[in-house]
Amino acid sequence: MRQVSQPLSLSDSFVEADIRVYITARVRVEPRFQSWLQELRSEVQDALPAGAKGMFRWAAYQLDILRRLHHQSKIREALKTLPKDLDETYERIFSYITIEERDLIRHALHLVCFHDFLWKGEAPLPAQIILEYYCAFQTDMDTVTSDDILCDLATIKDVCGCLITFSWNDGHNGQAVTAVIAHYTVREFLESSRTSGELTDWVKINNTAR
Repeated sequence: MRQVSQPLSLSDSFVEADIRVYITARVRVEPRFQSWLQELRSEVQDALPAGAKGMFRWAAYQLDILRRLHHQSKIREALKTLPKDLDETYERIFSYITIEERDLIRHALHLVCFHDFLWKGEAPLPAQIILEYYCAFQTDMDTVTSDDILCDLATIKDVCGCLITFSWNDGHNGQAVTAVIAHYTVREFLESSRTSGELTDWVKINNTAR
């Protein structure tokens, strides 16, 4: 019997067009990109849909990487050396995170992953707990007092970027902001040994510690 099914390519032109619409909308709307020259924004709108090969998640992550850069030359260099897959993308995301932000991101990611592990994804983590946990950890350090910590939920959302999804959910005490891992591949990367090095080891989850 003649086979009638055909393999579906993720890089289908229709998918690429949808990704282009998504990229263009974010570049036009998000304040971080408004200060960029139109020429630079156009380069982003051309490069990312072509490089995504049908992966919306990959495209979204590249925007998060680019928004962290503050020089046109670095942005253009990033566009010329786009990651080939999600592993390389996560490596790049974590390599751009400043030393000052590492504690916050590590605490947020590990806490959300641990909460998800306990509740099997059935109950999202209240984002306020991330803030309280981070502040409590910081004040345990001899050189830090509660007055030194300038951090709120908006800071956590901005620093964590595309790695954690924050949303409003109904709870016992009304609506609250909750946090979940943005995509299962984030956790896979944190738990995997496929990549290692000083730029990513600081955020990896030690499975043997569970």
